[in-house]
Amino acid sequence: MARPTATPDGSEQRIPDPRRTRPAILLAFLIQGTVSGTFASRVPWLREHDHLDEGSLGLALFALALGGLAAPLLGRRAVRRLSGPRGTACLLIGFACSLALPVLAANLFLLCAGCVAYGAAGALSDVAINAQGVAAEKRRGRSMMSGFHGAWSVGALLGSGAGAIAAAEDIDARVHFAATALVVIPLAMMTIPGLLERSGEGESGKTRQISLPSRPILLIGLIGFCAMFAEGGVAGWCAVFQTTVTGAGDGAAAVTYSAFAIAMAVGRLSGDRVVRVLGRTGAVRVSGVLGTAGCLLVVTSRSSLVCGFGFCLVGLGVAVVVPLAFAAAGRAGPTPADGAAGLVTVTYVAGLAAPAAIGQIADHGSLPIAFLLTTALVAAIPLGAGLLDDPARRT
Repeated sequence: MARPTATPDGSEQRIPDPRRTRPAILLAFLIQGTVSGTFASRVPWLREHDHLDEGSLGLALFALALGGLAAPLLGRRAVRRLSGPRGTACLLIGFACSLALPVLAANLFLLCAGCVAYGAAGALSDVAINAQGVAAEKRRGRSMMSGFHGAWSVGALLGSGAGAIAAAEDIDARVHFAATALVVIPLAMMTIPGLLERSGEGESGKTRQISLPSRPILLIGLIGFCAMFAEGGVAGWCAVFQTTVTGAGDGAAAVTYSAFAIAMAVGRLSGDRVVRVLGRTGAVRVSGVLGTAGCLLVVTSRSSLVCGFGFCLVGLGVAVVVPLAFAAAGRAGPTPADGAAGLVTVTYVAGLAAPAAIGQIADHGSLPIAFLLTTALVAAIPLGAGLLDDPARRT
């Protein structure tokens, strides 16, 4: 169980049992991924229930991304204060409860407002769990972030799978989301005994409420941007690519996304082991080469099977890059929460830009041409691999 220890100012700080820390953080990432997958799986219900056309739905999803982008940028002090055990649990519970806001909206304005709140809650809980992961890595002195993000991927698969079953059984999304929140609340409370107290490092000076990411975090964020752009672009367009370019059926297209998501989960769950063998820089370089090879297969092949294999290679290739970017940003920031908040801001920009950019290029050319942009960005990842290593080991 957790034990108190004296701090330099004479107060007591709770130190959790090290054996509970990793399972607690894994559970926090699993919860966050499950809530994200749950919402994504019921977007079709939202569109049908509210009679939304493509423009209205696009506006609502843009509002979601805007909330996720703005929250870490505008709420730096709140992020620091809520990155401890109880704050992290409360943010996870708030994220689950915010599922209700979009589906209970009575008009488009309220729907967009609900999506902004849901996106903000997701981003703040994302910062908190990543700050916990960075702090755990520092304490253990070994790579752990890839496994934590692997738990997020597993949670997203569980949430989307449960959502698919609920949709098939014609269960109202409002009932589905309420049940999800009721499950999340006790699970989030279970993480508190194992989570780490927020770091006080760097808090002696004044903290601005609105703060842009620092130059080192922006440089690290460029690598995370490339990986997140590929992840968002493939997730949004791989099924469409299969049906329109290779002529695959709807079933094969759906399987392609599932295979991509599973490849990412496998890559992340095994990523810490790879990092221990190759080092952070070596792992990122190998990942970039794998991802680039996958992109080239997608761009050049017109076989559904080969394209599907290419998308899986992309998933394996970018799987460890974002977790390692979060770890590097947490080490580069004055506190883990500051670093994670800065990187969340950058990666949300990538997630917002990728589907739109690919769609615009495809509209004026073709999807294979659009994926050349993804190929170029993934090919740039090995060039900046050293930025994600420990500062003392960077060359």
